[in-house]
Amino acid sequence: MLEELSQIFKALSEQIRIRILNLLTTGELCVCDIMAILNISQPKASRHLAYLKHSGLVQCRREGLWMHYALKSDMDSQILKLIDFLHSYRKEYPVLQQDIERLTSRLKEK
Repeated sequence: MLEELSQIFKALSEQIRIRILNLLTTGELCVCDIMAILNISQPKASRHLAYLKHSGLVQCRREGLWMHYALKSDMDSQILKLIDFLHSYRKEYPVLQQDIERLTSRLKEK
């Protein structure tokens, strides 16, 4: 269990992965949405999403050409507390709030 916890904290050590998790608190997203909102390339998005998946924080499914990612549905309650902590601090960090605003705008356009 300590190894899993260590892996989770390593996953949270990158700002881009924190921003991705922040976006995924709203629900499942296509990698194309994550790329557009964070203004990152597909390889960079996929690399960070793979790290989050390997850490047990996200799950994915394929739909056509695109992969869709969501927070893992069967996370341990302690991990969910970390996700809730991130969600509660969204307003304290303008970049996290701006990401959500861009996501909301993008989803309205679809």
